[in-house]
Order: sequence, then C-alpha cells, then structure tokens
Amino acid sequence: MTDPKPTVGQPTSHLDRTTERINVTHPHSTRATPQDDGQVKAVGSPLDHAGLLILNKEECLRRIASARMGRVAFVLDGEQVILPINHELDGDEVVFLTDPGSLLAAVELGQPVAFEVDGLDEQRGAAWSVLFAGQARREESAEVTARLNKLGLRPWVRFVARPHWVRITATTISGRETLIDRSA
Repeated sequence: MTDPKPTVGQPTSHLDRTTERINVTHPHSTRATPQDDGQVKAVGSPLDHAGLLILNKEECLRRIASARMGRVAFVLDGEQVILPINHELDGDEVVFLTDPGSLLAAVELGQPVAFEVDGLDEQRGAAWSVLFAGQARREESAEVTARLNKLGLRPWVRFVARPHWVRITATTISGRETLIDRSA
C-alpha cells in the first residue's frame, strides 16, 4: 500500500511535524524585532525548530507574487533539474510559460515539481524563502490561456515560437524568514 499524497497543510517529513504549515493563521502580520540580547522575537508569528519565522499561506503567496524570478525543480529521466523562470500567480496557483522542452515533458509525464522563491529585504534586514510543491500540468483551456495571456508575462527566451502555459497546484506551501546577522 502506498502512502497517500500529502494534502495542503499536512507534514511531509519529520522536520515538518515541528512546524505548522499552510493553515497557520496569524493575529498580526509576520514581522520580527531584535531583542537587547540579540535574539529574534516573533510578533504574532510562530517559530520553527531553528528559530525561523513561519510564514502563513497568505504571506507565502504575497511573497511569491512579489518575486520577479523563481526556480522550478523536477526530475526527468532520473536527473534532477532546476530551472529559473519568471512567473505569475493565478489565484493561489503558480503559472508560467515554457517551451516544448524538458520542463513541459516532465509536466506531461505527471512528475511532481517544486517551485521556490526567495528574497532579501535590506531595509528590514531580513531574508526569506518560500517553497511551493505540488503537481504541474499544462494549461490547455483556450479560455484560461487567453486570460493568462493578458497578464503580460513573456518567456525570457526570445526564440520560443509557441510557449505553453504551465500551472502548479500546491500540495504544500511553506515559508520562512530570518533576520540577517549584521554583527559580523
């Protein structure tokens, strides 16, 4: 018997069991302040086992939307592949354009994918990362692709003759933030 696929909010490893995931709700926005002893104090946000602030689903999606570039990871023919992509959010799903190459082939084989974005907030002195893992599929609806085309997203590679829309539906979304140690 195979284990069921994790659903949004379910832990996927022993480390995840120490943290809450996508269904975390925060009474305040995610933020941190340094204390006099140099430790980070979370305001309205839980911390994980390493002391990193856990970002809730809405904050993870906001940060995905704010990032200009992300990376999509998948396995094809036994090889791990990680590619940089530009992307958009369509509701709570990541969408992007790709050519009919390895990424589209992996999608059509039904391979699980991971999408990751990270950022640095110099003004606040914080670094963050969001991981969006799930299933990708080629968007084939003419109505939906017409709507997505209006988003203005264009492939980075200019010679892509017929780009295809790919949609990632999350099984898990997790995000973390930490303050940068500027004492060094």
